[in-house]
Amino acid sequence: MKGIINRHNGAYYGYDAEGERALKLTQTLYASPLITINDEGYTKHYQNPIHSDEPIFYYHSDHLGSASFLTDNNGNETQQLVYLPFGEDWVDLKYNTQQLETPYKFNGKEKDLESGYNYYGARYYYDWLSIWLSVDPLSDKYPHLTSYNYCANNPVMLVDPDGREIVDAQGRTMYKNGKWTEYATSDAKRIGNAMMQTKTGTEQFNKLIDTKAKIQLQISKEAYITIDDEGNTHYRFGEMNPTNATVDIKGNVNLKEANIIIYEGTIKQYLEDYDPDDIISRFNYKYGRIFDIDKIIGAIGAHEAEHTTFENLKTTYFENKGLVPEGTKEIEPNKKGKQVIKELENN
Repeated sequence: MKGIINRHNGAYYGYDAEGERALKLTQTLYASPLITINDEGYTKHYQNPIHSDEPIFYYHSDHLGSASFLTDNNGNETQQLVYLPFGEDWVDLKYNTQQLETPYKFNGKEKDLESGYNYYGARYYYDWLSIWLSVDPLSDKYPHLTSYNYCANNPVMLVDPDGREIVDAQGRTMYKNGKWTEYATSDAKRIGNAMMQTKTGTEQFNKLIDTKAKIQLQISKEAYITIDDEGNTHYRFGEMNPTNATVDIKGNVNLKEANIIIYEGTIKQYLEDYDPDDIISRFNYKYGRIFDIDKIIGAIGAHEAEHTTFENLKTTYFENKGLVPEGTKEIEPNKKGKQVIKELENN
């Protein structure tokens, strides 16, 4: 969108080489990612220890990143915000008209006063109609959804952040805008491509892309197999290890970094142990008519991706505390893996 004009005001928008909005005339200038200048002054998105007399405001966000309260440096509430499910303003109370009125509202994104549109970086969102104003650049990956819908029509639990990427251990982007980058490892490509062979696998892969956490993807040649006291063999096909996360008193987990490992050695041993002539072996086989290692990797990837979701992380926390039955955290991941196998069988 280049600009907008109506009976009350107007604005022209300028973008940088990467498509990020860098200029808004006549209202706002983005001098840097940390400084915004407009006709009422300027806002710095950081604290300046040199000029300690400058007013400071703190954002208090909900699980979607939406600003719910603003407080000043003394902890006094200056603004309260409540939204309808798709982000439309419902309550906007200002307790001191002289204080800052934030434009960063639903999902923490800037809402333009002149248009009422929310700027997400890649697209503009119109909360009043609950739609994007342009086509999803990855719409071909969601043929079952309209390319203008917001968060698969589940805005209470899901967020559509700016950017779609997976990073490596150094934080370098491996996958963005539907393509692997030069930093993509062979393991990441193999897991991602295997997941994207099915609709459910693609949806799970996009969860890894859309999360704010840094997700590393790794394939291990190790066979992770144990035998319990009763002689039963247990195969570990993969695991999701949170390497950096915080938890609040309500059990809400903020995942910052994680490592997904798929044990190819376990898969190979499992296939070797399978006996098609043995009825018990056939009954216990987890992957239906699928015997291709890469396809099984896709199913395991879909399973492990579910463990990175906000809902499953919270369930895992409750299970570790003994607040829900053992195995609860595996219910949804198992469903995703089985659905991938079903779709592969029907291909």
